[in-house]
Amino acid sequence: MLRRLILPPSADLALKCNHASGWNIFLRDGEAFDEDQVRRHLNRWLARKYGKTSKLHETGYLGIPPRIGVQQLLLDRDGSIADDVRFHVFGDQFAFGHIASIDRAFGRRVTYFDADFQTLPVKSDRPVHESPKAKPIGFEEMLRIACSLGRHLDYVRVDFLSAEDRFFLNEMTLYHTSGLSPLIPRTFEYHLGDMWQLPQRGPRSWSGTRRL
Repeated sequence: MLRRLILPPSADLALKCNHASGWNIFLRDGEAFDEDQVRRHLNRWLARKYGKTSKLHETGYLGIPPRIGVQQLLLDRDGSIADDVRFHVFGDQFAFGHIASIDRAFGRRVTYFDADFQTLPVKSDRPVHESPKAKPIGFEEMLRIACSLGRHLDYVRVDFLSAEDRFFLNEMTLYHTSGLSPLIPRTFEYHLGDMWQLPQRGPRSWSGTRRL
């Protein structure tokens, strides 16, 4: 249990749980925050298991010892939080990507893109960006790294944080939105299903005698 928060006196910070998705608190330099409230949030998250609920089945999180990480918040020149540039790959084949930006009024806004960073006519339950996003610096290198990291997996989403002329590997996940956010049009999902080649499995072996 956290009893005190000892943080740098002036810095933009991200407080993040290592055993969950989306359990983050952003503290901005010069903006007051309620230390007791932040500590209560963190302690509640530390006491909870993530990944196994009536809706979530992300069992890979269950065995992770809960910790809080504190890191510098990556910002763009205008002070906005870095964009999340996400690549969906099947093996070493790029399928599509999306760029997610944090909007204080609307939460996350997203735009879907192809391998040339051209906007795809795809939507989800997230609001779209009001104006087209510029192609991130280092986009081709991010794409190359994502395909290289995914070559041994049937599917993975590889995420990078992008701000100014820098990018950083942020996350790899097998559980994009827990599989609960459908893409529109449905034909696009059929296309992704055609790309997904599941590992070949041999015949199931039985031990003992099966009772009828």
